Amino acid sequence: KKMVYKLIYFPFLGRGNQLRLLLSVSGAEWVDEKVSREYWLSIKDDQPFGQMPVLLDDSFRLAQGTAILSYVGQKEGLWPSSSPSDSFTCLSILFALEDLRGPLGKILFNKWSSSVSLAAFKTLCSSTIPSFIVYLNRILGDGPFFFGDSLTAADLSAFDVFFQMKEFLPDAFTVFSKDASLLSWFHRVSADPRVSKFLLSIADDVSSFKDRPKPF
Repeated sequence: KKMVYKLIYFPFLGRGNQLRLLLSVSGAEWVDEKVSREYWLSIKDDQPFGQMPVLLDDSFRLAQGTAILSYVGQKEGLWPSSSPSDSFTCLSILFALEDLRGPLGKILFNKWSSSVSLAAFKTLCSSTIPSFIVYLNRILGDGPFFFGDSLTAADLSAFDVFFQMKEFLPDAFTVFSKDASLLSWFHRVSADPRVSKFLLSIADDVSSFKDRPKPF
């Protein structure tokens, strides 16, 4: 019997969206279990580290987004296989993206006061995003994607960060979009038929999230 992944996360984009994107692009069979906060609290103590997202693969249960990206990416062929150095560079991109994903999430979900969110937004635009532009360009080089001609978990995770920026914090995306090389990369990823299909599937979720109170 073929095993089917199950992803457990809340019914919004957040930190689960990069995993939904990865699983959709992989072509693997998977179940998207969207849970309420009340249900999550009832099962939280039974999950690894009491955290979501959680991935189930038969009896194996895994938490932490970066670990899930690495696990599924390597199992499903969305991971660089040319050399150990590429493999670890891919992993380093996933870890580094947390420097963007962390403050972005806190701003979008109003975890901070308006003044703190505004200060974090200014830091993103003036320092964090420009630094990432330099670092990601070094890895991208002349390739269509970070590790050659094929999408990897690193491309999809980075795309998700900048996609959510584009949709929910467009002034920050404007900083990113000024770099022609990475903007071209962004459009190449979005043009992949598997990615396009996924983006169409979450259009209603994107629209409804835009109705949330603005952070500042």
